[in-house]
Amino acid sequence: MSDRANGAGKSNFVNFFRLLRDLIQQRLQTAIAVEGGADSCLVLGPKETPRLAAKLYFGKNGYEFSLVPTHDGRLVFSDEFTVFFGDFGDDRTSLGSGHAEAKLKGQERRSRDLGSGERCPELRI
Repeated sequence: MSDRANGAGKSNFVNFFRLLRDLIQQRLQTAIAVEGGADSCLVLGPKETPRLAAKLYFGKNGYEFSLVPTHDGRLVFSDEFTVFFGDFGDDRTSLGSGHAEAKLKGQERRSRDLGSGERCPELRI
């Protein structure tokens, strides 16, 4: 339990992880609609916050995305990437742009030999 003062951003922190859950489970548009549309999810609206972006890294794996509002109240992906940092080079793979739901779920990266017997792990969510 946090003892941080009111207005310190605890709700925004928790809401971000709810957004991630909905994004990964391909329920982003439903979650955004329930919240009142994209404008209500962006701090001070789209004029002040033109996009919502995150870069998340877990060991050698990462996930990056950027969402932008549409005129009909949705958020769509302007960028979505998976990332792997290997001993013999890094891999940053685009999952595309312009789509309404994440392409991360079910995305499996084929293991590949990186040279010294090390294998690139599959990314499964």
